[in-house]
Amino acid sequence: MRILLYNPPRYHGYPVVRLYRSEYIYNKKGVVPPMDLAYFASALNKKYKDLEVKILDANGENLTEEKIKKIITLFSPNLIVVKATISTLSNDLMLLKEYKNEDKNVKIILSCRTCIGMEKYILKEYTFIDGIARGEIDAFVDLVSIIGRKNSLTIKGLYTNSHHSDDLRIVEDLNENPIPMIEALPNIWYKGYHIPPYTKSGYFLIASRGCPFRCSFCPTGGIKGHPFYLRKRKSENVIEEIKLINSKGIRDFYFFDEIFTLPNHAEIISKKITEERLDVSWRCEGKVNFVTDGMLRSMKRAGCDVIFYGLETVNEKSLKKIKKEQTLWQFKKAILLTKKNEIKVGVYLLLGLPDENWKSIIKLILFLLRLNPDLIMFNLLSPYPGTKIFEEMKKQNLLLTDKYTNVDRHLSENELFKTNIKTKYLTPNHLKVIEFFIKKVFFYKLK
Repeated sequence: MRILLYNPPRYHGYPVVRLYRSEYIYNKKGVVPPMDLAYFASALNKKYKDLEVKILDANGENLTEEKIKKIITLFSPNLIVVKATISTLSNDLMLLKEYKNEDKNVKIILSCRTCIGMEKYILKEYTFIDGIARGEIDAFVDLVSIIGRKNSLTIKGLYTNSHHSDDLRIVEDLNENPIPMIEALPNIWYKGYHIPPYTKSGYFLIASRGCPFRCSFCPTGGIKGHPFYLRKRKSENVIEEIKLINSKGIRDFYFFDEIFTLPNHAEIISKKITEERLDVSWRCEGKVNFVTDGMLRSMKRAGCDVIFYGLETVNEKSLKKIKKEQTLWQFKKAILLTKKNEIKVGVYLLLGLPDENWKSIIKLILFLLRLNPDLIMFNLLSPYPGTKIFEEMKKQNLLLTDKYTNVDRHLSENELFKTNIKTKYLTPNHLKVIEFFIKKVFFYKLK
């Protein structure tokens, strides 16, 4: 049996990030390896010895349609698992529709975090899809059982026309999950794949999944029922993977944890890296509530050169409503501590929260000028279906379209997307002007 794990092509030349919680279009250097497919390939090979598993990263290798068609046809898969984003579905699924017409027996399963809550509509529009895997794709090793079946597909977490599953599946014990099958990915680590802010090539390493917080805009913490709860890998397991990538000549990587600076996590892994004397340089995302001077010293010794913190907004009312659970004072303190330890600071901002107004925008600009971070990464709000903020904005008539495929971060230098949100006080045009201004003034890169 042959299984194809497919990361579709770019969108009008723009790379598309499709990795667990992160699904969006970025700039032309934002090429991220589909590590979840590499984890899935390892899990499949661990359980089934008679499978032929292939990863086709059309996005990473920037393949043409003709090349993609040729690869799929030659491989002749029994099952195709395709990654996608809710904003680029038509682009992501286009070639598979053609292939399904050629091979009626192939099963096509969609994996898309931002599609949660929209499965019924997606299956109605894209009738050639056999089902949608709700959750982390590497939890679905039993998808193999649907190969060759013509009757209804009833697997836990698999949403089909005949089985409307509400379950969301995750890998509960990350230590049982094998190290991702790196060799199945294209060997473009220092040629194509990049780590944030996408000015440097490298690897994506996942030391934990899920999040203890419940930010309403987030497709991890903001999902109803909080199914993507926090799980950690043992430090020994993480070190084994770092040694593996080192052996392949990779020393730069990004900890793709929701929050790496967790208690009993960042310091333990950092100390292990130092003890093993590993020659690495890495970046991560942090939460200002947790960072301490001792933690940052340990991280710096272990090779950490950048930490990205989510500020999102300086509007105190918005911070409380989105359940960010941090204060501006905590943020200032964490930035000063990080700089003191000679680690560069990246700041994530989110424009378009319901209570955003001109006063809070001016306050934000002044706050950033005083903080002087090394990098600011700025995005318009993406009220993804399935998140709490999507329902809230829908009730307040702040979403300007019912067409779910238009709900995204709208990042495109060529105006590929329009702004489909507004706030209680700012129009879409206001948001576009503010976006343009902040990017021109603050969107600078790490030296």
